[in-house]
Amino acid sequence: MPEFVRALPLALFPPVHWWVEALDTSTYIDMERPYHKQTLRNRISILTSNGRLHLTVPVQSTGGIPTPMREVRLADGKWRHEHLYAIRSAYGRAAYFEHYYPMIEACYKTAATHLSELCRMSLEIVLQQCAKKGVAIHTEKPMDAQVDEPMTRQLSLGLEPAYAGIAEPGYPQAFSDRFEFQHNLSCIDLLMNKGPQSIDYILFIKNATHPKG
Repeated sequence: MPEFVRALPLALFPPVHWWVEALDTSTYIDMERPYHKQTLRNRISILTSNGRLHLTVPVQSTGGIPTPMREVRLADGKWRHEHLYAIRSAYGRAAYFEHYYPMIEACYKTAATHLSELCRMSLEIVLQQCAKKGVAIHTEKPMDAQVDEPMTRQLSLGLEPAYAGIAEPGYPQAFSDRFEFQHNLSCIDLLMNKGPQSIDYILFIKNATHPKG
């Protein structure tokens, strides 16, 4: 019997739910999956003084033609500066801002021309912590494995920001005196507030939801 795996879309500073799935051994990152606008592929959610804010990275039009993530090009404009300003304003007083903001800033200021390059750089910030714990994500489909398309479609829908299917234990967030705990924010929120403990937080949820993965 062939092994069945799920394909996970590449994402920008992906939320906790994405990481929980990415660290499961039955999931791999698929660069050939078509790009879909207004999804976590190019949109991140952070918590500001006014509540949840979606930051979207503009890309060049694909003309409505299904295009693999690796071929999608970044658009020009001031969006890099605008994103960094929003992140700095939201997390400037967070416990680990001084440690992680320079890494995030470097990611945004890279000369990357494609969305996939920017996404990969955003993943490295968390993957450095993963490596210290001896865990990693899979970027290629295992040999002889088959993609479980129904489960892959379900997974893709479940990763979107509005989804709350995985219970996240609360942790102190910026502006927690104004808002109840916000689930499924970008990993930027987790890093800024929990720092080196971020990977332990993700692994705790993963082990609770995928105990054999």
